This record gives sequence, structure tokens and C-alpha cells, in this order.
Amino acid sequence: DIQCLCEGQTIDEILSNYESGVIKAQQETTTQGLSEKTFFFPHIGTGSNTIVRSGDIVKLDCGVKVDGYWSDVCRHVCVGRPNKKQRCVHDALFAGFQAGLALIRPGNKMSDIYSAVLQAVRKIGLQNYSRGHFGHSIGMDDQIEEPPFIGPNNSCLEPGMVICLEVPYYPADVGGFNIEDIILITDDGCEIFTKLPRDLRTI
Repeated sequence: DIQCLCEGQTIDEILSNYESGVIKAQQETTTQGLSEKTFFFPHIGTGSNTIVRSGDIVKLDCGVKVDGYWSDVCRHVCVGRPNKKQRCVHDALFAGFQAGLALIRPGNKMSDIYSAVLQAVRKIGLQNYSRGHFGHSIGMDDQIEEPPFIGPNNSCLEPGMVICLEVPYYPADVGGFNIEDIILITDDGCEIFTKLPRDLRTI
């Protein structure tokens, strides 16, 4: 729960809370196959901050391995009221995510999804935004990110695929941002596994 985050917290404390949350979730559900958990290094504010401060953006990117299959999800939160630039970055990434999500269905090309995300982010205000891909397949590979990637390639989405759609950005003067969901491609659309809200939450 991101509400456990607070000003003055260290990276080690964030990681410890995540570990405790995973264990608690396993105890409260019927999930028995949990074998591993991962937390990509939390991004706190700008530079190499290791302690949460008022005004920081905190990016949390994590997942678990259950019955051999990985998950991967990311959100960013603001400690206190977001400033104009933080809000602008979030709004642009959110627009890009929504544009990509609208095309997540079988038969669509990765390149078309990639272009839709890029154009939407740039249209909202990040004119120079650029990235090699906007997500990846995911399954049993311990690298977590598997091909095909949501990039400028001709691979198509197929039923049964599980992918992660993500729209990251790391401006040096603002902090780390990313919206990432894990999605199953169905016969006629998709099913979103991630249940977290995508708005810019504050703590």
C-alpha cells in the first residue's frame, strides 16, 4: 500500500514494507505458488536520493513470481502537492498510456501501438519525448522482460499473450515516472490484471 510511504522514509524501509505486503497478500489469498519477488531500485526524487522528501516523485516498480510466472507493475506517487511540471509529465504519460491501451487487442501491430503512445505523449506537452519501446511480453523468463517488445517492429498481438504496457520517463530535474500494467490478450480484446489507479496519487 503506497499509503505506507512517508517523508523521511529510506529505500531500505520502502523495500521492507513491500516484502511485508507481499507476504501478507499471500497469507490472505489462495495463492500458494509464490516463489520470488522483485523490486527494481526505487527512484526517489532527483539525483541519487535515498530518503523521501516533501515534493519528491517516488517511482515504485515491482513484481512477484507465482507458479513460475512473473508479474511487473509500476506506479509513481507525489509526496505532497505536485508542482506544475510534475503534473504535466504525469498527464502526458497518462495520455500516452491510454492511447496505447486503446489498441491492445489481437491482430494489432506493436509498431502501431508504439506510434500511438509516442504521438499522444508529445501532443500533451513533452514534444521531445523519445523511447525505444513502450512495453514487453512477460512470462517465465527470469529477465522478466521478454520479446516481442512494443516498439517499431511488425510483431502482432495474439490471443494468449501476456504483455506489460509501460510509459516511463526520467527527467533529471523532476524524478522518475512510469505507468505500467500487466495485460492478457484475449480472443476479442484484453484483460487488465493490474488493479491500481493510474492517477497521480499524493501521500
